[in-house]
Amino acid sequence: VPEGWQINKASFTKRFVTPLDFPLSSSQTLTIYPDSESTNCVWDASQVLSGYLSLHSTNILHNKCVLDLGSGCGLTGLVCILSGARKVIFTDMSDVLPSLNQNVLRNLHNLGKVTSSTSNQEIGQHEYTFLNNNGSSCQVIVRELFWGNETQIKECSQEPLDLVIASDIVYELQGFEDLIKTLKGLCSGQTRVLMSYEHRWKDVEGWFFKDIQRHFDMSHVPPAELHQYFQSHNIS
Repeated sequence: VPEGWQINKASFTKRFVTPLDFPLSSSQTLTIYPDSESTNCVWDASQVLSGYLSLHSTNILHNKCVLDLGSGCGLTGLVCILSGARKVIFTDMSDVLPSLNQNVLRNLHNLGKVTSSTSNQEIGQHEYTFLNNNGSSCQVIVRELFWGNETQIKECSQEPLDLVIASDIVYELQGFEDLIKTLKGLCSGQTRVLMSYEHRWKDVEGWFFKDIQRHFDMSHVPPAELHQYFQSHNIS
């Protein structure tokens, strides 16, 4: 693991221009390219969640259907693909999708083989079948999901989701109502939600989690269960 992995307070160039290498294993490294035009980069909370998922992949990800909410550059969803998930749906706003899709495709080609590829421009969706070098396969979807959009929520959850992951999406009070509506619409009684976030404004976070507990049972991941390198006192 490179020293100084945290980049939230780094220079503009390091955050939005310089590619980030995330070591998944001794033989696999994900390379994630930021996009300065859409201010899309890898946030520290994404690295913390990615480290946790890679550490507990057997119990959390093996043969699971996963949706990545607010995928950004795609790091966390890519970790899911390479850690045993059978289906991963990357979602974000339409202006983020081009750079997100490029990151997904670039890493899939580097770390395995894309055996099929289709696109549906009408709904802004790209779909791939990925064959990992270890022989496992994964259905990969990159598509738009505008929080609160009931049609898109239904399209994304046609197949019951085992897991919804999200990193650093709890920071904007104006979006909480649609975010909660989206989470409720995506999840069935068996769906697990894993979120990581950087502590910025405790009052804002408190409002969100007070409301979300009306709809979901909630617990915190103990620090001892996090990746030994990818963790911070300022990230839950």
